[in-house]
Amino acid sequence: MAIGKWDARDIFEDWPEAQRITASLMDSRSYETLVDFDSHLDDLRNDWANPEINKSIIHLC
Repeated sequence: MAIGKWDARDIFEDWPEAQRITASLMDSRSYETLVDFDSHLDDLRNDWANPEINKSIIHLC
């Protein structure tokens, strides 16, 4: 890699699995409960780590 240049690389080893998990999350509309950091700052009860979505991802693996 040259100095000051980015070296693009594919870090995912299992694209079909990632696509399957993403499709399942989209089908279950998980995005409706996704909390970003701005929402967390608006109301600290909103957990920006999204534990419920993370549990879903682990379950789908």
